[in-house]
Amino acid sequence: MSDQQLLIIDDDATFARVLARALSSRGFEVITASNADEARALTRRHQPRYCVLDLKLGEENGLRL
Repeated sequence: MSDQQLLIIDDDATFARVLARALSSRGFEVITASNADEARALTRRHQPRYCVLDLKLGEENGLRL
């Protein structure tokens, strides 16, 4: 597991992809989720150190997540 692992949670696939590419080029190991359920599963599996979270995540509230 990388010390620089970062989880991006955003329901806008294009934005998530662009952000992931930018952060990867800065040394982060990026994983992405497009909804709250996927984010929870990835968090359990990878335990990322950092997270970028969309506060308006479709029907979910990003703050609640």
